Amino acid sequence: MERLVKIRSCDDKLMEVPETVATRATLIKNVMELTGDDPAIPIPLATAEILEKVFEYCTKHAEFEAAGDRTESDLAAAKLDLERWDHSFLNVPVNTLYDISTVANFMVVEDLLDSCCQKIASMIRGKSVEEIRKLFNIENDFTPEEEAEIREENSWALL
Repeated sequence: MERLVKIRSCDDKLMEVPETVATRATLIKNVMELTGDDPAIPIPLATAEILEKVFEYCTKHAEFEAAGDRTESDLAAAKLDLERWDHSFLNVPVNTLYDISTVANFMVVEDLLDSCCQKIASMIRGKSVEEIRKLFNIENDFTPEEEAEIREENSWALL
């Protein structure tokens, strides 16, 4: 039976995660190497809900890698299925996507962070500054004069 790693969320929920899943996060792998797995590893930036999402992603990708030898066509089909799953997995509200990307960055789950960044990039592609502010609920704290000056200084980027 696989060893379970204890993880504690910022909302004080304790979860046990299989080691092969937990160590997909470089932070957890490094903490385990330094301290062992006896105490629960605290993740101060993550609620239990977001940690569950991160570990759901890690589980799916660990299963993909553990599947072993596949024919070339089976591997291609499995990669396509995983890409579809990833795309569906990240169809979440913007706030949840932000939280997942923040935790993926903190825990160093690079493939998840990359996927989140690609999703965010696709969400802002082709949008105006105002549309992006609305999408991410970003307050415009520039005066009209400051904004005009910034637009003029960076007009090359707004073509």
